Amino acid sequence: KILMTCKLYKKVLFVQVPVKWPRSRDEVWKANIPHTHFAHEKSDQNWMVEKGEKIIFPGGGTHFHYGADMYIALLANMLNFSNNILNNEGRIRTILDVGCGVASFGAYLLSSDIMAMSVAPNDVHQNQIQFALERGIPAYLGVLGTKRLPYPSRSFELAHCSRCRIDWLQWDDILLLELDRLLRHQKYLATFQSQNKTRCCFAKGKVSVATNFMFNTF
Repeated sequence: KILMTCKLYKKVLFVQVPVKWPRSRDEVWKANIPHTHFAHEKSDQNWMVEKGEKIIFPGGGTHFHYGADMYIALLANMLNFSNNILNNEGRIRTILDVGCGVASFGAYLLSSDIMAMSVAPNDVHQNQIQFALERGIPAYLGVLGTKRLPYPSRSFELAHCSRCRIDWLQWDDILLLELDRLLRHQKYLATFQSQNKTRCCFAKGKVSVATNFMFNTF
């Protein structure tokens, strides 16, 4: 353990040397991100589990309780990619994951040679990306809004939004315009919509629907 003194709050803090990748995909030290209440709030969704001095990440998420690997294969199957591999023979290399939670989606993409940039707001769950960064996954605190995201045009092949609760049609479609800037030509936006909110379709391109997922090709 490393001893640290926080002069602002006059507290002595103990932190652990971070777990190294690839073990950090599945476990981190609780002392480094002591948000244990988050594990209890999301226990039904299998996000993470408190176990002794560590936080364990089983690979679950809001819409993939049974594991991100199965979820990723399902997305690839819906897009008709060969062998249910989302990498699609190197055609999908970069993904923007909006509303990433603890970034298990991005963590499991790395084994498929896909780099995901995970984005999440500082909301009622506090700073979710602390978990992502402690796990060694690229992430930053931010939201899709009226300002451009800090990426060049055509930076991503796929944008992913699993129950991120974004109204894509607000502000005269400005969010869709930003995605159109970020995504390469003929690439994808994958978003989950509940059956009673299918109004959130897309203003551009051809939309295909598979179960509760909606895919848009820009």
